[in-house]
Amino acid sequence: PGEFAKVLLVVFLAGYLRDNRELLSMGTGRFGMPSLKHFGPLLVIWGGAMLVLFQTNDLGGGLLYFSIFLAMLWVATARWQYVAVGLGLFAVGAYALYHVTPHVRERVSIWLDCSWGFSQACPVYDQGYQLAQSIYAISGGGFFGQGLGRGVLLTAEGNTYIPYLETDFIYAAVVQELGLAGAAGLVLLYLVFCYRGFKIALQAADGFSKLLAS
Repeated sequence: PGEFAKVLLVVFLAGYLRDNRELLSMGTGRFGMPSLKHFGPLLVIWGGAMLVLFQTNDLGGGLLYFSIFLAMLWVATARWQYVAVGLGLFAVGAYALYHVTPHVRERVSIWLDCSWGFSQACPVYDQGYQLAQSIYAISGGGFFGQGLGRGVLLTAEGNTYIPYLETDFIYAAVVQELGLAGAAGLVLLYLVFCYRGFKIALQAADGFSKLLAS
């Protein structure tokens, strides 16, 4: 459901910001910001999305929603105040989540040290195992990789070294198959995709299409 919600959120924001960009761009309130009533529908939609994502423990998705919300607001109004306030809200929210949600503290600890939580008895169920194995896979790819179809490392028992390869860690398998050169090519393809999207936005004739493409 979250994948459909991402697209629908972009469509809603594009329509709402097209109709209200002048009001949101006007500095009529305190600190040069528009009055709060103009943010009502935006905050309701964004707050609902955040609540759903927090309940499902999909914090990465929550960050993506927040980034979409902030980026489209900036594209529509070109006001740096929104970026500053948004980054401040993100910092406060991240600090609060770190102290309230054990899941976030675990992820930060694993990010700082992927050996965190290891035990010799049963490493596959420890918190840092997935990240450590993905780093080994990336380093094992070398410059040109091991070859297509050889990125899914298997143990003698037939299990994958990276337990949840179909998640974000699919990049580790791609790099092991295609190497540093293939990984750079993949990133460049994403950059080309972004370039084409922005070019479409610049060439679009109406505000809704410009925001949607952006």
